[in-house]
Amino acid sequence: MDKRVLIGVGVFVALLLALPILAPLAKQLKGPDLELDAANQERIYQAVQSYGRQMGYYPPSLEALVPTYLESVPVTSMGEAFTYSAQTGVVGAPSSGPQEKKARGSAPVGGAGPMGEVMTGISIQEELN
Repeated sequence: MDKRVLIGVGVFVALLLALPILAPLAKQLKGPDLELDAANQERIYQAVQSYGRQMGYYPPSLEALVPTYLESVPVTSMGEAFTYSAQTGVVGAPSSGPQEKKARGSAPVGGAGPMGEVMTGISIQEELN
């Protein structure tokens, strides 16, 4: 075999072996897909709200939404987990990225129940009694 053919085959094999390492790097260089992230954040938020309406309280974690409300818990286009507050039902983007987005949902002071009621420390204690 010609030496150039062997070198070409060697380079090709090396690239195939490096592909699993290079693919995540290429994704990071590309940057976040803000539209996809916003759509996934909205899907999670709607699932949290549905769970809250049905159960009367927000899910303890996003994993509690699987499989009834979500097939799986989405992550951002950069592979990071969305933030979530079980107390308020607010779903947000990870704050470590430069594209930090506003959290989806709003929480009055003291938190809010899934029916929109304001939950203070006193009312939570009354609910537990």
